[in-house]
Amino acid sequence: MSLPTTLTIVSSPQTTIGSGPSGTINSDMAGNTDPSPASRTFTVDTTTPDTNTPAPVSRLSGASRYGTAAAIALHQFPNGAETVYLARADNVVDAVAGGVLTDGPVLLVPSCGPLPDVVIEALRDLDPSHVTALGGPTAICPDVLAEAEAL
Repeated sequence: MSLPTTLTIVSSPQTTIGSGPSGTINSDMAGNTDPSPASRTFTVDTTTPDTNTPAPVSRLSGASRYGTAAAIALHQFPNGAETVYLARADNVVDAVAGGVLTDGPVLLVPSCGPLPDVVIEALRDLDPSHVTALGGPTAICPDVLAEAEAL
């Protein structure tokens, strides 16, 4: 059995089982079928896409993991972000967990020590009003957080 090139879905108080060359089949919650048309019809193209055409490929990257995180942040938030999250670069567990945050990007930083220039540039471009460290003070020391907040 082959699928039709289009599949029609009928929206009604009934559930559409499907349709094809032989017409539409509707069913109510009890399983009773009704061949009558309903109020709205949607058509979905079920043809197989041409797999011979290669998908466009792009890359977000930087010279280091700090640069890659900054490139991703600026790509996702080109007009800046109210909040920026900082995660430890040498142990990315907090960064991975923070990946579900949608209100601001995650930048990678050293656990302690000066911020890399690429992170400083990203923080200036993003211009956040709030910087949040992901993880405790042993993950990101207070000096790193303070430097980021001061920018």
